[in-house]
Amino acid sequence: MRQTFCSDDVIEALVILNCGQHGSMREKHVLRESLRNLVRLAKVEEAEALRLGIYPLPIMHGESVLH
Repeated sequence: MRQTFCSDDVIEALVILNCGQHGSMREKHVLRESLRNLVRLAKVEEAEALRLGIYPLPIMHGESVLH
């Protein structure tokens, strides 16, 4: 059984909104795969930013986690 992620639901909604009922299967497929590739790219960029330490440390109750 394939696990459904929230991004899959959003992608399907965007495909329906953009192509509607009259869009061809090819149009829908190309848009769907393009959006999935954007999600993949965003995940890679986020992982790289975390790896490089670009994101600040989380703050808990006004103090740094590393106090």
